[in-house]
Amino acid sequence: MHPYDDPDTIAGQGTVAMEILRQQPGQLDAIFVPVGGGGLIAGIAAYVKYLRPEIKVIGVEPDDSNCLQAAMAAGERVVLSQVGLFADGVAVAQIGHHTFEVCRHYVDEVITVSTDEICAAIKDIYD
Repeated sequence: MHPYDDPDTIAGQGTVAMEILRQQPGQLDAIFVPVGGGGLIAGIAAYVKYLRPEIKVIGVEPDDSNCLQAAMAAGERVVLSQVGLFADGVAVAQIGHHTFEVCRHYVDEVITVSTDEICAAIKDIYD
């Protein structure tokens, strides 16, 4: 089984959205999801858009590993010539085939963050 580009993996990742909606049943404007190969955001987006289509699903990628953002802009999967290594858990050169098909229909937006912004967020968590 592929670690992110498999329908069963995507469905399993969708259970994260189930937990989010159970823990926050009221007003929820957006869910921000880290993106690597796309399994997590595809699962969350499919589940959320089925039950609560008014909630925005926004992907977040490092600006040096933005394979989903590049694919969304191109309208097809692309291969990044290189990826950053700082956020290695999301350093993927090409979004998955299955994940891209889900994301292009259900993800509202993809934003990028710099390494400095990632470091600042990590620091905030530990302060």
